[in-house]
Amino acid sequence: MVPEAFSQWFNSILHLALSLIIWEVVFTAYQIEFGDRVAEATWQGSQKNPELLGTFVHWAGIIGFFTFLFTLKGLFVWTYLLDSLVRLASMAAIRKHNASIFLFAPLWLLDHAKRAYSDARTIEKYGSAYEPDRLFETKEGFCVRSTRSHEEWHAQMTFRYKGSLYRLDSETEVQEGKRHCHECRFSPWPENWIIRRVVVLGEEE
Repeated sequence: MVPEAFSQWFNSILHLALSLIIWEVVFTAYQIEFGDRVAEATWQGSQKNPELLGTFVHWAGIIGFFTFLFTLKGLFVWTYLLDSLVRLASMAAIRKHNASIFLFAPLWLLDHAKRAYSDARTIEKYGSAYEPDRLFETKEGFCVRSTRSHEEWHAQMTFRYKGSLYRLDSETEVQEGKRHCHECRFSPWPENWIIRRVVVLGEEE
């Protein structure tokens, strides 16, 4: 059985070798195509100005090298080469592969697209997360309505409102006009219960 470390090193070196070969093949083909186009344009222009032929041919290679990066093929092979170098450097530094950018990038975009869609649906249903909570007094105590759930609140916490202590009875989702909201209901804190942490709600009188 081949050791895992050896297979990972072989994988990294193989990716780098393939990326260099692909870069060379694609870049050479681009240079030939670019050179043919420049030579044709230069020849046509040299009929009017003979010195133009030498000038264009002299600079064609340099121009072609830098313009290669801005082509779709050039962007692909440069990205593959950089990805291979990063994977090899990661293997040398931490003995572990990084995810390939060709797999990471679409998954990253998909994840952010899902989050954006989920956030848009949540805002449409509940409203903005920055809207302030709304407090209403009830017969038993008071309730808090908010656009987002207060996951940090629980029944063991003590809540102070207008000088009195309360406990959390329930948290439900209710309809409020055209939108939904999270409603937390509170009742007076029992006298014999131990107070561990007090959270102040509303403005103190």
